Amino acid sequence: MKKVFILSSLVISIFLCANALHSQTTGLFTMDYTYNGVKYPISFYVPEDYSANQNYPMIFGWHGNGMPGTDMVSWLYSTIGQKEKIILVCPDIAGVTDGTTLSSIINAALQYTSTTYKIDPGKMVVSGFSMGGGIAYQLGLQNPTLFKGIIGMSPAIGSGDFTQTMWDNIKSIRMATIDGDKDVNYQVVNTLMTDIKNKGGNLLYIVKPGVEHADQTYFSSQEYFDDYKRCWDYIFGNVSVEDQTLTDFNINIFPNPITEWANVSYSIENQTYLTITIQNSLGEVISTAVNNQLVNSGNYTDLIETRSLLPGVYFCTIKTDFSSETKKFVVVK
Repeated sequence: MKKVFILSSLVISIFLCANALHSQTTGLFTMDYTYNGVKYPISFYVPEDYSANQNYPMIFGWHGNGMPGTDMVSWLYSTIGQKEKIILVCPDIAGVTDGTTLSSIINAALQYTSTTYKIDPGKMVVSGFSMGGGIAYQLGLQNPTLFKGIIGMSPAIGSGDFTQTMWDNIKSIRMATIDGDKDVNYQVVNTLMTDIKNKGGNLLYIVKPGVEHADQTYFSSQEYFDDYKRCWDYIFGNVSVEDQTLTDFNINIFPNPITEWANVSYSIENQTYLTITIQNSLGEVISTAVNNQLVNSGNYTDLIETRSLLPGVYFCTIKTDFSSETKKFVVVK
């Protein structure tokens, strides 16, 4: 695992203020925050056509180890900031080794932003890469009333880094993660994502085949920009997990009508978690044939027992992280 801060008792003490108390700089810029005699740069992006007559969404962005805050704000600017007119706030925490200093930087950055610009309190997201992805998860889950969602890119964090407070808040905030299956942290992150899902968290988990931890080819591509936009849309409920793909699973159930056993064949395009349920004609789930199982891309056929079902019409639903599809079948005796 990469370096990860443990923010076990962080409390954000800012308030959101609609009145501007400072001069409103726009575009890309950096300011210094001094704490205990040390200067810590905080990089910003504010839309050039910023207007005090409207509220703006905000991303609180966190860089990876060895990556300056200026790079993080430029990356988020290219990824989504300039397209969606989002205010970006990216502290540089190089050399920070303790939670007290980090908490002071967090509060200073948010306090300045909230008192200088019109921030939409319902559209504040915390996001980060690698070490910063770990901070994003900790910060968001410890402050779910402040942040609407969390977006992590190759986050350096595992289940063991979660405090009880974070687990207690797991259903209180929407989360999205992009991770490559060749990432050095993939197994740890994959286990964490499974744990989050098992505990009822609202999570969009995008696994990118062949992508490594800091894969410049992917992370500078339009594909990544599109994936991040999917995460952003998921956080705000504009697109559900089930709507994230344009293709179906090509479900085929045979024989149909069925007596005792059904063969269910389907295709999976990307590695994902898979659930297969059977519902009756009222839409009630009466059995789960496959429950949140990690599968790779490929063609599958599952044998499902139906001999315990009464004669009638039933529905088989296949659901993954990206989509869902339902197929009707008939049971006869």
